[in-house]
Amino acid sequence: MRIAILSDIHSNLAAFEAVLADLQSQAVDHVVINGDVINGGPDPRECLDLARATGYTLLAGNHERYIRDYDLPVRPPEWASDLWKPSLWTVNQFSQAERAALHNLATTYHTDDLLVVHASPRHDQDSVFAITPQRELAAMFVDTPQTIIRSHNHIPQFRPWDGRMIVTTGAVGQPLDGNPWAKYAIAERKPQGWRVKHRVVIYDIETTVKRFHSSGYYEAAYPMSRLYLREVQLGTHHVVPFLRLHQQWLKADPQLSSEQAVKRFLEL
Repeated sequence: MRIAILSDIHSNLAAFEAVLADLQSQAVDHVVINGDVINGGPDPRECLDLARATGYTLLAGNHERYIRDYDLPVRPPEWASDLWKPSLWTVNQFSQAERAALHNLATTYHTDDLLVVHASPRHDQDSVFAITPQRELAAMFVDTPQTIIRSHNHIPQFRPWDGRMIVTTGAVGQPLDGNPWAKYAIAERKPQGWRVKHRVVIYDIETTVKRFHSSGYYEAAYPMSRLYLREVQLGTHHVVPFLRLHQQWLKADPQLSSEQAVKRFLEL
């Protein structure tokens, strides 16, 4: 049995279409779209519609939660910040009923010997790195099978743990491993257990760059859209490092605007 796992499309339609095309030659038996189809890019509706049209198993990630939870009676205060303009733009691409339908997405796919989950069963924002303590992994993955395939961190990785293997897939639409091409994984069941390989798919990045502007996303989500665009172009971390520095800068200068902060970050 061969299962393809693709994740973190982040509204990048050109990358998503390229991966789907590559899948046609891979003779897989099943496909799991492992969350974060939407948000952070110019084509959320098109990507979500395409994901549903494939008929593949579609799981929720943290970015689906951000968009569906916008309709909660009490919203997190940070939603009023310029830093959340990308998510607000995505919200506005869907009706309230369409956002509510995101609640119907499953959060895990599993067989007797395989678990697929966006981040971890504990929380959709859990991270796994080479230095993540084993006690943390034990809290994230309780009573899980030998092979765990997750996504969320956008960097392909194999992490052995307690006789198990935790595999993190790369990202389709927003790679952060230093290579901007789309990434996904294929798991194949062998007599000795699951074996996972990462795949790289070249796509027309310039098509996505143009969509940042022609869709209206770049202007509506500015200044954070500058960082998301550079992540697409370079395949390197911008948003998370910026957010960490931004918190420090605000302590020293509470009047620092988001636009000024992004400009400072890009000049580092």
